[in-house]
Amino acid sequence: MSVVAEWSERIARRVTPEEIDFAADVGEAFAAGGVSRRALFDSPGAEPGGFGLASAVGELPVILAALADTGRVLRHALGTQEFGNVMAVASLLVSLRGGGRPPDEQRDDARTALARAYVELRDRLQTLGFPPGRAERLARELLEELLTDAVSAEDFLRRLDGGKR
Repeated sequence: MSVVAEWSERIARRVTPEEIDFAADVGEAFAAGGVSRRALFDSPGAEPGGFGLASAVGELPVILAALADTGRVLRHALGTQEFGNVMAVASLLVSLRGGGRPPDEQRDDARTALARAYVELRDRLQTLGFPPGRAERLARELLEELLTDAVSAEDFLRRLDGGKR
């Protein structure tokens, strides 16, 4: 199974379980780009000016679009050296949920990168049609999932964005 298919299933399992059966195919089509990607967003009968893409198509393609659109900042956050430390990841996740502040400067850099990634992802999800509360939950859940395997997640995000560095 490709990294894109694997991560698409992981994401679906976590945030859109009703889409798990076709998540790998959706991920592969999205990463392929072009006609394959456009086909994911073709929704016959969708009204222009409705409630955003998330209401017209399944949520997974829209989530993948948000991840691709914010891939650079997400990859930066995932690439922060402090994420290699399991305890630091736990501390940062607590921080994201509104808990304590990491105590040293290196963790503050990682916390800042994570906070920026969260805000950009949340804002992009809202722009694509998710209501504010859902966008906040999705952004948090997606970051938590990506942090479980930062190296593989970086590869996934790069592939979603056409292999850009």
